[in-house]
Amino acid sequence: MLRRLELAERIIELREHAGLTQGEAAKRAGVGVTTWSNIETGTITRPHARTVIKIARALGVEPEELTAPKASAPQPSAKAAQLWREETEPILSDEEAKRRMRNLGEGIRHPEASGWINALNQIAGSVERTIARGDYSREEILDEEGNVVETYAVFRPRRKHLLETSPTRIQEDLRQAEARMKAARAAARAAYQARNEQALREAEREGNVARIKALDKVYQEREVLEPYADAGA
Repeated sequence: MLRRLELAERIIELREHAGLTQGEAAKRAGVGVTTWSNIETGTITRPHARTVIKIARALGVEPEELTAPKASAPQPSAKAAQLWREETEPILSDEEAKRRMRNLGEGIRHPEASGWINALNQIAGSVERTIARGDYSREEILDEEGNVVETYAVFRPRRKHLLETSPTRIQEDLRQAEARMKAARAAARAAYQARNEQALREAEREGNVARIKALDKVYQEREVLEPYADAGA
């Protein structure tokens, strides 16, 4: 069972670490100064679940961290508390608040891990929300010999987000993508030509007639195919 004295001590510790007075912290949380003071002194022994959640947000931590041991819970910086976001989540319903308070009890039974698990879950949820806005795929540019010249990621927004993008922006994105593709192809051709020229010089030094003829044939084929390659770029 949660000892209210431990909760009060944790609130005092976090508030002082953030450099806040009781009045400043209470205003940030949206609770009365008297209520905040009574919780810290232990006069209020059973604060409402929604009040605990408001206090946690004001101190820059999750409600579960108010009951985690000092050594196991991540410590918020004073700057983090000052940069408290205005776009906080809506106040939770009574049912959701009760569920989170039950989780506080779970944190006490497993105190060594509760603080860090909550922090990692927040990070994972943020990453999932970001990725869910679209899909990434890996694209590769190959030279004539099948060697990978460049690898890049292509982001394809889902239909909802695509419809929210203006036609002008889409055209600009396509233009930039085509320019990057053309530059990559040009770089691949230049690299391929440089390798062939080096091979030709080596074949001439060695007197390798067969190799010289093979390279000459490649150059002749490229002179025929090059205009079509440029048109496709």
